Amino acid sequence: MKRYDWIIIFVIVAIIASTIFAIRVFNLRQDYKDKGKETYNGFDFYFIDNLWVTRVTRDNTEYTIPVRYAPSQVVNVSVDGKLSQFQLMEGYMAFDPNDDNYSYIALGFTELGNNLNKVFNAKWRPACMAEHEHCEGIPIVTCDSTNESVIIIRSSEESKITYVDDHCVILEGNELGILRSVDKFLFMLYGIIK
Repeated sequence: MKRYDWIIIFVIVAIIASTIFAIRVFNLRQDYKDKGKETYNGFDFYFIDNLWVTRVTRDNTEYTIPVRYAPSQVVNVSVDGKLSQFQLMEGYMAFDPNDDNYSYIALGFTELGNNLNKVFNAKWRPACMAEHEHCEGIPIVTCDSTNESVIIIRSSEESKITYVDDHCVILEGNELGILRSVDKFLFMLYGIIK
């Protein structure tokens, strides 16, 4: 593979996943009739096309939000620490280019990025956590290398959220467990899970 092939593949997977999300959201109808419903902390979630969908309001605008998991499916994702001054508007979304869970990390990036951009109008830039031939031209960022906000998505045996300090959060899990951590983080940002 050529030098940029790995990054191109990552971007293509993210674009495909983003497109699938968009198509599913646009095809949603108000009838929410079949597979299931869950109410959590005043938010109604409907199971449609293998996604859970809810509505959140921010700045007097209502948004339809698709996620992989309902709140009841992520409440046991552990949270270590607490962020008090995390800036959501911009920063880096970083990954380890040597991580074996590449496709799940790409899905996590897509789901998180779509939500942050759509609801918060945030601007997040991709970053690698280590030097790698496929990361040429992409910033190398860790929690310790910058004072800007950093969200790291990586593999771990346990689904968990770790607040490293006021500008860095790590979302991790094994395969689909990565998406459980991403969804719980989103629910916390939206005030669905406190």
